[in-house]
Amino acid sequence: MNSNEFKNFFLTLSNVCRRIPRDVLGTVYGINLGKPEEWEDADRPPSAEEFLDAYSHSRGFLTSQARSDSPRSARYILKDYVNGKLLYCHPPPTIEPKDFQMSFTTDVKTVKKRPLTNSIPGNETHGNKMDGEFFKKTDVKSHTSATTGTEQYRRLMEASQSDMVIVGKPWKKHGNRNKKEKLRRLKPNGY
Repeated sequence: MNSNEFKNFFLTLSNVCRRIPRDVLGTVYGINLGKPEEWEDADRPPSAEEFLDAYSHSRGFLTSQARSDSPRSARYILKDYVNGKLLYCHPPPTIEPKDFQMSFTTDVKTVKKRPLTNSIPGNETHGNKMDGEFFKKTDVKSHTSATTGTEQYRRLMEASQSDMVIVGKPWKKHGNRNKKEKLRRLKPNGY
């Protein structure tokens, strides 16, 4: 069955978590699975819920209610398991399973951790270049008028501070009759 068509993935993923040690899962995916509680067995494998929560939070797979998106995370993990990214091999009958698994664990620990972001080499944007593009000066013209930004209002404010008599009401906008027509001429394609 295709891993995209799984409905009940907890049983399959708990089997994967039981087979592959906690530190190998953490190293391969670059996540921290945490240690079991004091009253629990220290060598117990992580549960499927613990692993899915840690994986989905590290990758940002969240539902609309800000819960971890377990089905999506399970699909990715099971695809990795099927494709051979997570290796498991049954030990020979004469060798203890933990001793046999230790050889795989040391190989995985020497491998560099997987980065959390998928960056394409040569596609990096440096901060200064990006800042320059973002803060690049453009010709911006604003055709709206506010009472605080007009020259007439500034003159009236200066006059009020120097105890002069204020003539007229700056908040009355009788001169805006043809303003929309002017804006249509200056910006024919809309705002």
